[in-house]
Amino acid sequence: MTADISSLGIHSRLCPNPWDDHLDWTFWLQAVDEDRLSAIAQYFRQAVPHDRRVLRALADKLDPADRKYSSYILRKISGRPKNVSVVDTDPLSAAMDKGDLIVIAAHLRIADAPDLRILIWLADHLDPVSAKDSHFVVKQRKGRPARQSRWNARFNGDQPWLKMLGLKVDLKFREMGGEDLDAALHHFTDPIAVTSPVSRSTARRAREVFLKAKARQRDRRV
Repeated sequence: MTADISSLGIHSRLCPNPWDDHLDWTFWLQAVDEDRLSAIAQYFRQAVPHDRRVLRALADKLDPADRKYSSYILRKISGRPKNVSVVDTDPLSAAMDKGDLIVIAAHLRIADAPDLRILIWLADHLDPVSAKDSHFVVKQRKGRPARQSRWNARFNGDQPWLKMLGLKVDLKFREMGGEDLDAALHHFTDPIAVTSPVSRSTARRAREVFLKAKARQRDRRV
């Protein structure tokens, strides 16, 4: 689905605006690392500005330098050939027409402000309207999965697992209106709601670790 990103002002309650807090880019980076294609598409359709770290992570999926991690390949649905009488000299337009992921990945890595056409094209292929449309599929790496995700490896500092859990707890707390912390903590103890439940005290401690890390980041910027 083609849409004007600037006209979309409504944000999913599951996905906070990444510019609200300094560390919210980690939510989107995790989405790339976990290959949640529809979430990445939502980021491109709704979030402005786009964090360079997230863009580079997606570029690594489109044109991976390290084959140890998953990547995205474009499954093109063939249709009637275009009747082209004029050669398109715009390299980005040509790359989108051909599905040239190397050119698109290079643009994401080096552009200060990615071309809006590229962002819309990516969103439309990450989360297509119909399975009959051209779309990305995830190519998993062969062999035994890594013990630690690339996202966690990038998340420097002490207690990365607790920080990640704390981020999720804080997002759930804000999703619920920012008033009932106990309800947010209880969510992470429920084996039906989450795949890896923890105790209420662990969830509370994780959020405290995350908030302290966020405060340290904010202090460094002052």
